[in-house]
Amino acid sequence: MRKELLFRLWIFFLMACAGFANSLVSLSYFMRPAHHTGNVFLLAESIFSGDVIHVIKFFLLIFSFFVGSVIGGFLFSNNTKKNKKYYWILPLCFGFCFLVLQLLEKTNFPLYAITLILGVQNSMPIYVSGAKVRSSHITGNLTDSAFILGTAFREKCKPRRTGTLLLTIISFLIGSIFGIAISNDFAYMILGFVYIGVSLWFFFFLKND
Repeated sequence: MRKELLFRLWIFFLMACAGFANSLVSLSYFMRPAHHTGNVFLLAESIFSGDVIHVIKFFLLIFSFFVGSVIGGFLFSNNTKKNKKYYWILPLCFGFCFLVLQLLEKTNFPLYAITLILGVQNSMPIYVSGAKVRSSHITGNLTDSAFILGTAFREKCKPRRTGTLLLTIISFLIGSIFGIAISNDFAYMILGFVYIGVSLWFFFFLKND
């Protein structure tokens, strides 16, 4: 029970980090690093209007997320217990990346680097009570929780896993609020240290579970 609570808290903070990162990019670049349904539409709109600069920007944004997901697929492809090490190694790497990005905040590099990071994070296979959690993608979690709830209504049974998936949405929301509130000159550094804290949380409390 204690381990399960610690694991759920780890997911909460990981999702909050994604919300925080999404807010930083949205406020700094007016683009959405984790909302690629909208980005594909905006890419199409840019192509139609002949806006070459935005065509390149949106293509690179989508491609960055795609590359991040490819990296995640490469790391977690064999789906063994050995992969568990990446649950603390990756957030640690993300944290150090954000510390470096603090030095590059005036450039466009953080836009694509953060999008790539969220692509990697979203591809991490995280399961809670049998439900797969997408740790930087709200649409999937919202769909899954609503589908489970609808099934429970039809079959007149208790909706399992819905609370967990809804909690991830609330986590992302809270992280987004903090991202808006702490959108200052040290925001990347702050988020970097939070990611490092998430890594250490898993390393000390969950690594050997």
